[in-house]
Amino acid sequence: MYLSSQIINYELIFYVFIVLCLVYSFYFLLFYRFIASWSDPLHIYLILLSIYTTGIICSTAIIRPNKQYYLILLFIVIYVIVGSIACSNCILKTSGLAFSEKIQLRFCNVLLMIFIMTLTVNYLLGHIPLLHGTETRYLVGQHSRLLYWLYYSTNGYPIILLGLTDYKSVKVRSITLISIYIIIGILHAARGFIVTILLMIIFYNYLLYLREQGENKKRFKRIRELSRIKNRKILVYFFILFLIVNPVYILIVKTGKTIQDSIMTVFFRLFFGFDQLFYIILFNLDFDNKGLSLLEIYFSSFLKIINYKPLFNNVSEYLFYEISGSFSTSYQTLLPNSNLIMEVIFTNGIYIGGLLLCIFSYLNFYIRKIILYKKQLKLIDLILFNYFVMTPLWWFISGTEFIINLIISIMLGILINLYCNFRRADFWYNFRFKIY
Repeated sequence: MYLSSQIINYELIFYVFIVLCLVYSFYFLLFYRFIASWSDPLHIYLILLSIYTTGIICSTAIIRPNKQYYLILLFIVIYVIVGSIACSNCILKTSGLAFSEKIQLRFCNVLLMIFIMTLTVNYLLGHIPLLHGTETRYLVGQHSRLLYWLYYSTNGYPIILLGLTDYKSVKVRSITLISIYIIIGILHAARGFIVTILLMIIFYNYLLYLREQGENKKRFKRIRELSRIKNRKILVYFFILFLIVNPVYILIVKTGKTIQDSIMTVFFRLFFGFDQLFYIILFNLDFDNKGLSLLEIYFSSFLKIINYKPLFNNVSEYLFYEISGSFSTSYQTLLPNSNLIMEVIFTNGIYIGGLLLCIFSYLNFYIRKIILYKKQLKLIDLILFNYFVMTPLWWFISGTEFIINLIISIMLGILINLYCNFRRADFWYNFRFKIY
């Protein structure tokens, strides 16, 4: 009996591996002309999407496929195909930042203030999940929701500044910001934080590649070979360290009783990354318009400022409400990401929702193409670069979170632009507004 169970397990692993290779090959063939290097965030996110999609496909091993199963797979395929069409004729030019050292330092100072205040108020004086278990992460931010959103909308900028700036002083500030980010990440006790650090190093390699290759103005033709890795030894050493440290880290944050349990936790977290879609299949929920408002969901955090509280802050809350029949359950648990497929279907139905999915996919990758065409990035370009180049599938994986963070970042960029203009001596004479 034991031997047969082992054979079944190996057969299942082999089956999952074959499906994963086929899914990745399909995605790669769609986008390979638009991937600048092996460390391109688009390539890394396609690998992640391949794993998530494989989890959905192979879920038939434990549940019977239904209408929702096939619709979800169809919408995933539609999203990536439309995105690949939007990427056509993509030309790489980005190689640096257009705004001065003084403006970059001011931007770093704003980020430093947000990072330090978040660490102090929401963690050191608030709730530390590392001490209480990773399941209590939803309690973070109770002291200051504003700092919570400000931090998560800006924590991607330090690595971009480090990679694209020409100034040593900005690099020093960026390294300081990254150090604080790592401290906050450890205290937050997220299961995949060690993976996040690995991705940060990979993306830094991509930014170094942009600085060297951006001026060539070549079209994306193929993925570059591994010999183009910058700081290759550092990356290899860190990857080996990751294989050793990651199981221990996730054991410390209480995701399992043994290292084996912790490794299995990471495995299931990866292959069931679309857990919210998996719940729809598992509970055979109607995949149709639920009477929700997409605008209300996307702007829920801002509507609270005018004392208007939506019934649900995101689609995931509605999903758990429909499963459990209780509001308290949906508001007091660590909810999965609010996937874009759920958002457009639950708010507009299959047909209009499918059309919106195509529009959002095209818009997402078209903006990415426009930003990469810019040789030097202004501050507003840097914000869009962070959201559409460094995290090209964030909108698809977690739509509500993406929109809220994007809006906050744009508002912050506008405030910094206003401040920098007010500090100019000639502004008060001719009132000419300069966009940095």
